[in-house]
Amino acid sequence: MQLILPRENWLTTLEEWSLQNRIAYTISPSEFNLSFSETVAEGAIHWLLLRPGLKIQIDLLQTRENVELGTQLCDADPLQFSFCLAGLSRGRLIDTTSSLETEPQPGQNLLMFNGISTTGYWECLANQSVQIVEILVEPWLLLDLIEHSPESPPLIVQQILTGKFVQPCFLIGVLTPAMRMTVHQILHCPYKGISRHLFLESKAIELIALKLAQMGEQKKFPRPNLKTADIERIYYASSILRHNLEHPPSLIELAKQVGLNDYKLKQGFHQVFGTTVFGYLRAYRMEQARQWLVTQQMNVSEAAHAVGYVNVSRFSSAFKRQFGILPSDCLDKKFQ
Repeated sequence: MQLILPRENWLTTLEEWSLQNRIAYTISPSEFNLSFSETVAEGAIHWLLLRPGLKIQIDLLQTRENVELGTQLCDADPLQFSFCLAGLSRGRLIDTTSSLETEPQPGQNLLMFNGISTTGYWECLANQSVQIVEILVEPWLLLDLIEHSPESPPLIVQQILTGKFVQPCFLIGVLTPAMRMTVHQILHCPYKGISRHLFLESKAIELIALKLAQMGEQKKFPRPNLKTADIERIYYASSILRHNLEHPPSLIELAKQVGLNDYKLKQGFHQVFGTTVFGYLRAYRMEQARQWLVTQQMNVSEAAHAVGYVNVSRFSSAFKRQFGILPSDCLDKKFQ
């Protein structure tokens, strides 16, 4: 299912879709909810205006078929900080000369800048349980928030905010335990009314701070100009890793399988996924294990062995480093 929302007269378009039974929606000055026909997906996408220049978007869907939303974008649109707990999706930014794509995995975060004039598409794949929290912040508000900071933000963020960086981009990183906990607090907000509003605003700013801190701490790697074919090979390499969790190939073997040298493979993973080749594998292993545990498909020992750990104790230690909790805690509903 593809829905392309125009910048102008978008309310009229929503009403047409509603009359066609493609969607249902509710709207108020500060909130907007969008749901789809039951044959497409259960659940909804929820937007909440926290203050001028700052919105939060919460995607909680169980998809039955691919759901693609598209709209015309520009450089005045908000920066988008996305945090994915579950579900596979694709993002595309298309301008007059190029197309940029990304496939963030569960357990990753993403900073998206639209560029000067692009059409943006976001697609949730079929048969997925989607849990994504997005923070949308206007450049002027982010500048205001960091104005009195003694330190500057990461260079690329400075360039975006001051108009010196005009190309669309995706900046991917791994969800830290602190990010995951903050997203969990947003999804399970215990407050109502004004307390809920203030709580969500504080958590939205906290997520922005955590992403900027992560970007500042990442090592500076040369960013090769990857061709489209190279990026496709990087995604192919990630697919090979995901399908060989127990016995992954070595770096050299993986590079040979996808037709890249090991240097370009390493640099490509940093550019596309924001982490090393085996950092990506480790994060995916842990996220897959977490999903098996919270859905009670496996116990701790079974999950450890399924993702390639012979020693359950080492698995538990690695799991806690990524999520801040022990694997056994996932059996407790408050952590799910």
